[in-house]
Amino acid sequence: MSVTTAPPLLDERGERLKEALGEAGLASGLTDGTVLAVARGLCDQVAAGVPEERILDTVRPIATYAASVSGTALSGDDAARRFVETTVGSYC
Repeated sequence: MSVTTAPPLLDERGERLKEALGEAGLASGLTDGTVLAVARGLCDQVAAGVPEERILDTVRPIATYAASVSGTALSGDDAARRFVETTVGSYC
């Protein structure tokens, strides 16, 4: 019997994003699937011209959670802005 393993969820671009989020103090506690789903949704919103405040509202809960689990002392707003900036710069 052969054992097959699933291919990694994150490609090279996704790995770069997760690393950049880690450097920003925002990756702890987030699964690869969550990072990928949030990044894709965020990039779609940016491309569609969604107002920045709505984008920040969308990502704030996840960014706040990631910052708190990482021990990063960021407010929810600062964590959301950093998450958006990092994702746009590293993934979109």
